[in-house]
Amino acid sequence: MTSVKEFCVDEPATADATGRGRFVFTDAYSVFDWGQMPDAIPHKGASLCTMGAFNFERLEDEGIATHYRGVVDPNGAGRSEDGSDDGDGDEPAVVPLDEATAPPTEMAIDLTQVPDLPYEGPNAGYDYDAFHEAGGDNYLVPLEVVFRNRVPVGSSLRRRAAPSDFGLDAIAGPDG
Repeated sequence: MTSVKEFCVDEPATADATGRGRFVFTDAYSVFDWGQMPDAIPHKGASLCTMGAFNFERLEDEGIATHYRGVVDPNGAGRSEDGSDDGDGDEPAVVPLDEATAPPTEMAIDLTQVPDLPYEGPNAGYDYDAFHEAGGDNYLVPLEVVFRNRVPVGSSLRRRAAPSDFGLDAIAGPDG
C-alpha cells in the first residue's frame, strides 16, 4: 500500500513465469511529500485507473509491450479472466477498458521479479552477476525517475541527504 493506491499480488512471479497482480486506485490523495491528506477526492481512483488503462491500451495498439492485462470490471465479480463463470467468486473479470460495465478502480497487471542488488561495499561495488542470476529470465530492473522543481523543507529528499549532496546548493533555472 502506498499513500494513495494499493498493490495486490494475486500470483507471485517466479524465475520462469510472470505472476499476476493489481493496482487498486483509491480516492485518497497526497500533496508533495506531506503524504496522504485527511479527505478524499470523489471518483479520483476511477479517473486515474481509466487514464492509465487508456494509455496502456494505446501503447499496445502501437505494438509496444507492457505489463498491462486490462481493468477489473466492477460488476464482474465471480468470473474468471476469460469471462466464464467459474463459480468460486474469487477471480475478478479482467476486460479491456471499453468493455468495463462501470468506471474501474483496479488495473490488472503481469508481475515480474525484482531481485535484490547486493552491495559488496565501496571497494567492490554492486554484484550485478548475483542480480541477474537471482532474476532468471523474468525480472525487472527497478528504475524510478523523479522530476523536482525544488527541494522544499519537509521533502523526502532532504530526509535522505542534504541538497548539497546532489549539487543543489545553488539552483539556477533554465535560460530564457
